[in-house]
Amino acid sequence: MKNKIKSAACLILIIFVCACSSGGQTSSTEATSKLIVSQDIPNLFLNQSWNVTIRSKAAPTESITVSLDSAYGIYLSAQKVTLSPESPIATIQVYGDLITTNTRIKASSPNNQIGFSNYFNVLSGQLPDNGGVADLETVSGSNNILVASTYGNVYQSTIRSNDKSSSLWQLLAGESVPDHAFINDMDYDQANNDIYVSTSKGNSYLSLKGVDKWRLIGGSSLPNNAIAYGSIIDKSGNLIVGTSDAYLYISSPNGLWQMIGNNILPDGGVISDEKGMLILPPVGEIESIIVGTSNGHVYSSEINITSLKSSRWVQIGESINVPITAINIDTTQNPESGNLYLGTSTGQIFYLSPDNVNSWHGISGGELVNIGSIEQLVIGNNSDIYILQKNASSRFSAYFSQSPNFTIWQLIGLILQNTSPDGCEISEVVTNFPGATNQFIGTSCGNVYFSQSGFTNWKPVGLP
Repeated sequence: MKNKIKSAACLILIIFVCACSSGGQTSSTEATSKLIVSQDIPNLFLNQSWNVTIRSKAAPTESITVSLDSAYGIYLSAQKVTLSPESPIATIQVYGDLITTNTRIKASSPNNQIGFSNYFNVLSGQLPDNGGVADLETVSGSNNILVASTYGNVYQSTIRSNDKSSSLWQLLAGESVPDHAFINDMDYDQANNDIYVSTSKGNSYLSLKGVDKWRLIGGSSLPNNAIAYGSIIDKSGNLIVGTSDAYLYISSPNGLWQMIGNNILPDGGVISDEKGMLILPPVGEIESIIVGTSNGHVYSSEINITSLKSSRWVQIGESINVPITAINIDTTQNPESGNLYLGTSTGQIFYLSPDNVNSWHGISGGELVNIGSIEQLVIGNNSDIYILQKNASSRFSAYFSQSPNFTIWQLIGLILQNTSPDGCEISEVVTNFPGATNQFIGTSCGNVYFSQSGFTNWKPVGLP
């Protein structure tokens, strides 16, 4: 590419050389061409426009009408241009709205002059394997993003702070997951830079530093042909998986699967997402896990971080009778410290205080501004609550409510499907609010975008 214009959507490529094929060879027809079309048109992305110039090899002595043609899905701003002694070069704008390969632009005139651009592709801008976004994780703050593909690959891109661009997608672990299955969940170990994935075939894998090849965790697939609905890792690097048959299992990177709680979850409900599981910091050799189920109960178990043996499930409070989608605990030094909070599929938020461990209480009467699933529940330094909520129409809303009363929910961000640049269903949202620099969304079409202005002005990730 010889020149870049200021518009991120437009590339101006003006190189006065002879047209050539994708293989670098020139046909006899092209060798005698008298019309020259801009060369070195790069591989472009859907709906990305650029300028192409057309000129005659010999300076025209009279006006020449040149007709332009291209493959289906390639659009030209003009079908005809005129070259003259006064205007020997014409410029048109070209863009593509369909994926194409080995296409080119043809120019011809009534006196049998002919010319071609070089061969180029129009790409979708999707992940390199053309899969959809299965999961997103931020790496080392929020400048790096990991994306798990529905086709079993994990990629990484970096947001550059100097010009707000991003690097091309880099395949991690050097390969797809060994079972080539859909990735249900991905976890990133911030301390060790290790990557964990769990697939639709019931296997979980680990890549050390994202460099080593994938290796199986747990010694085998999950017991009883179960699959992971959600997974988290503890501070020791042990992977905990909630399964489709209402069990939870734990394994060290080199160990075997062990059942948590010594039995199925007592109410038979499942953990629908990783946000429905919470690990408390270990006290000595013992860590506690708290989970919320699809049947509205909360349970805890204590785990020995060395042997991975665990205690039986103990119920916390009574049932709230709606599916639990998010769970968190206040670890500040404020009066609210120790409060356990639940987000639900109906948009309600409940809390339980250390002074009354038997009863859940609804915040703001148990209702939010909108009805929809609580996808994320974050507690700020002042014990304020931030939530990300999703409703059935692929609409995400971010709200904030101030402690201690939580009487007003303030909308701080809104993401609509039609505000996603590709118009596809939004499958994943990553926000580390409060105070995150970058917010990320991933779509079912395999595109990832980031925003640095409050869930607006989305920019593509992984594109040059």
